[in-house]
Amino acid sequence: PGPPRGAGKVVPRQSTRQSAAAVKDWNVLITARGRHNGWEAALAAAADMQRHGLAWDHFTFGGLIAACSKRRALGPAMALLEEMPKQQLRPNAFCVGAAASACVRQQLWSQALRLLRDSREAKISPTTVTYGTAAGAYAVEGHWESALACFAESAALGIARSVILANSVMRACERASQWTLALWLLREAMRAEQPPMEPDAVTAAPCTPA
Repeated sequence: PGPPRGAGKVVPRQSTRQSAAAVKDWNVLITARGRHNGWEAALAAAADMQRHGLAWDHFTFGGLIAACSKRRALGPAMALLEEMPKQQLRPNAFCVGAAASACVRQQLWSQALRLLRDSREAKISPTTVTYGTAAGAYAVEGHWESALACFAESAALGIARSVILANSVMRACERASQWTLALWLLREAMRAEQPPMEPDAVTAAPCTPA
């Protein structure tokens, strides 16, 4: 799907009449609207924010893109991400990760990976969510080595690793019949985390006899 009709008209220019508290309040409202009423409601609230003379910031765009991702609205999510540099805002890891999640929800794994790779080339610092999204896409694409590299690289950068990331790597190992690596991940790597990660049913499934 393409971007929402009139989306370009509701993206505000930078305003000098900003209030940090007011912007924060609007962002809370936009996030809530997106979570409970959908991305169209979030975008409408963001348009109201503009009419009050307030410019969108990273949190505004992040809330809108996350709302689009939740409802699988890939076109609007990508349009919003592409709009950020035009508003003198450099996309951050949260915004990129939310857009990549929208790709994943549409099963566009290669597009999600390309988006994440581009963000790395742009030197956008990855997060736990970024690595989890990337590993999930690699798992579906059958690239277990790359999924495992996500797990190792996040540790090297001192980024906390989540059970979601571990589950994605486990699925990648399972699909490639890499049982030894899967068991190592379950028994050693997850336990080495501080605090240790507790495996859930999804994590343990590949190592559970049928």
